[in-house]
Amino acid sequence: MRERILRLRPVVCVLCLLSISFPAAALDTEKPLVKVGLIGASCLLLSIPAMTFDIRKPASRDIFFAYGYGGHIKNKDNYVHNTVGLDFSYNYDERSFWRHLQFQLEPFVSLVSSPETDGELGCVFFIKYQVPWDFPLKPYIRGGSGVILISQESEQQTTGLNFASQMGFGVSYTFPNSSLFLEYRTRHISNWFMGSPNAGIDTSIWLLGIGGHF
Repeated sequence: MRERILRLRPVVCVLCLLSISFPAAALDTEKPLVKVGLIGASCLLLSIPAMTFDIRKPASRDIFFAYGYGGHIKNKDNYVHNTVGLDFSYNYDERSFWRHLQFQLEPFVSLVSSPETDGELGCVFFIKYQVPWDFPLKPYIRGGSGVILISQESEQQTTGLNFASQMGFGVSYTFPNSSLFLEYRTRHISNWFMGSPNAGIDTSIWLLGIGGHF
């Protein structure tokens, strides 16, 4: 029984689907590529076969540092945040069609340095695809969404519970026992119309991280 409780069952995929679909529907039409990408990730999650992951045994663990900027706040300066986070990656069955995909959990915390000193705390779900080259340098793409708590007060976005929808592109270089990766991603924060205001906060983010089987 304990073993079953500790496994991430397909219901987690459904929760991820909802987490991605809701903010995606709220994205501005001025950014159709991001919106299409997030909706595509939702459809992908919906079509993935029912599989389980042992949450205690990720295939790899990554730690990263990120710098995000942009998202001009109404009547204030740009939104800037410095983030540290972890990625727990889980592989699909190597015999399945989805063997080149990874399911990821990403808890993170951020220090907001502009327009005021504030904070962020959240956890994002991702689906990641990495090009299966037989070469240490590999490009990848990932998309997903999750919950985020923000403390920044503004005229365009509520504080507290929001959703953070993200799409990222990057490259990783694999060493014998570790890997180094560089990534660019876009992020949209909104609350799925659960409160007002809900104009959203958009940022561009650069990440640098290291990972491995530790």
